[in-house]
Order: sequence, then C-alpha cells, then structure tokens
Amino acid sequence: MDLQSLTPEQLAQLPVVPPPPGVQSNFDNPDSNAASGIIAISVILALMLLVVAMRMYSRIVIVKNPGPDDWAALTAAIIIAAQTSVPYYMLAHNWFGPHSWDLRLVVLLSPAYTNYIVALTFLSLVINLLAKLTLLLFIARIFPRRASPKTTYAVWFGIAFAVVAYVSIFIEFAVDCAPRASSNGSFPPACTGRVRQYQGVAAATVNAALDVYVLSIAIPSVFALQMPTKRKVGVSAVLGLGAIACGISLYTLYYRIKPSTDPIREQTLSLILTTIEPAIAVVTASLPALPAFWVEISTKVSTSVRGILSSGSAVSIGKMHGKGDSYTKSGYELHSRSTDGLHNASEGVV
Repeated sequence: MDLQSLTPEQLAQLPVVPPPPGVQSNFDNPDSNAASGIIAISVILALMLLVVAMRMYSRIVIVKNPGPDDWAALTAAIIIAAQTSVPYYMLAHNWFGPHSWDLRLVVLLSPAYTNYIVALTFLSLVINLLAKLTLLLFIARIFPRRASPKTTYAVWFGIAFAVVAYVSIFIEFAVDCAPRASSNGSFPPACTGRVRQYQGVAAATVNAALDVYVLSIAIPSVFALQMPTKRKVGVSAVLGLGAIACGISLYTLYYRIKPSTDPIREQTLSLILTTIEPAIAVVTASLPALPAFWVEISTKVSTSVRGILSSGSAVSIGKMHGKGDSYTKSGYELHSRSTDGLHNASEGVV
C-alpha cells in the first residue's frame, strides 16, 4: 500500500496491522497490557535502587573502600532509573501494550515515536555496557592479579570486548537510524525495520555472550580459591544469580528472532526484559557487599534496644537508691560494641 496516496483522514484510520477476521479495530479504548508493564518495571527498579543504595552505604560509610565496580554500579543504576522514563511514557500513552490492530499507524510514523525509540536504544546500549563492566570489575576486585593472574587477564579481555562491541553497535545505529532533518524527524530510509531487527539481534547476542563469559570466569575461579567448600558454594550461589540475567538475555535473543503477528502488544515484554537484564546484573554484583550493611544495621539496632532496656532498668534502680541519672552512661557503654571490631568484621565479608 502506498501511504503517500492516502489522505490524512484515511491514514488516521489505518492500524499498524490489519485486524484478524471478524475483529474490529478499537483505537479509542483498546485492551492493553501496558499497566502490567509499568508495574513490573517499577518493582524491578525499586529493588535495584534499594540494593545499590545499601551497597554504596556499605562501601563508602562502613568499609570506607569504594572501588571502580561500585562507581560503575552506581552510574548504571542512575542511568537505568533515567531510562525507565522512556518505557513509562510509551506504555502510559499506549504506544505499546494494545494489540497491533488497535494502534493507529500514524503513531509509529510520528517524530515523537522515532525519538523515543532512538533514546531507548541508545540508553539500553549504555546501560548494558555499564552492567557488564560492573560485573567484570567486581570479579577483578574479588580475584586480584597477584592471586589469580589468569582471571585478571580474562576480565580485561571481557572489558575490552564489551567496550568495542557496544560502541560499534552504538555507532552503527547512530549512522543508520538517527533522525535527520531530511527525513522530517522519522527514521532515515536506510533504517528499515529489517535493519533495526538486525541491530537488536546483534545487541542481544553480545548481551548473551558476555553473560555466559562472565559466568565461565567467575564460577571456576571461586572454586579455585583456598576457602571452605561451604563458603565457595555460597559465593557461587550469589554469582549464579547472573545465570538469571544470562537466561533473560538468551530469551531476548530468541524473542528478537522469532516472527510476531502482534508486535505492539508483545513489545511490553520486551520493555520489561530491557529493564530486568541489566538490573539483575547490577544486583548480582552488589549482593556480596550487603553483609557488612546488615552487620552494621543489626548492631546499631541491637545496641539501641539494649541501651534503652538497660536505661530503663537503671532508672528504676537509681530511684530506689537515690542516685538520679548516674546510670545513663554506664548503662549504654556496657552494651556498646567496638567500632573497630565492627569494621574488621565488615571488611571480612565484603
């Protein structure tokens, strides 16, 4: 169909795809799964931000030893939070979520839609790069070069590959698909649907390959360490959460390859996966820093509670013996815990 031969009124009534036999397009009040997508993304985002906040508190305030992996995780979390504004907007306006035959084609042809897709693509590439760097730098922190030189070399190879791969896809997308004045804000002629699909497949392939690579480095290196088997299993279990991200990236790759008869509705799941995959990578790299946080918080809470209880007991005893407030300091110090011991314990678990 030649879209240029249609009048604006005719184009406004044209759906993205023809409806199935016996089905009428519903542009005004379509059935949509957009709300489910917004809820899922919000839950994932809140969990990730909470874990990263605890990680940064642990490394900066408790252990006082932040590293490059911490700053990479913080940067990734901030950009992920900013990036979610794009799917929020698109889902809130039902650009994704309804059936494809319940969305006007003019929406996909609008400059606003093009700009949001471009922003989502660019931000997703940056986020995935930062998420992979967070994991790789975390492994480098666990296995220093003097203890495991092979692991260090493998980590830096992974970092180099990730940077080259994601930057290459970023540049290719910018050259082929960045809107230009000559295209009136729409995708350039060279940026066909097939080209965008190939770019999406390339990005998903890099994601999956790096997730598998990270696991192949981390798990064998853990079991090569001189530590109790129980602790090896525990550390491997934490790193094994990366297998979830790996599974998601593999499914995303399949999802981008398989044909679809209802792409607009299915795009909701794609937006969720776009948020989940890097978020899980950031959470996985943050979990080993949390024991120090819990030691600190539980110690403060326990000390406060016992101090209050001790103070209450001392008040009663003081009144009985006429000693007024002389209980306060001694009652608190009796149950206080050495901060030096706390930091030493914290450093042992980070």
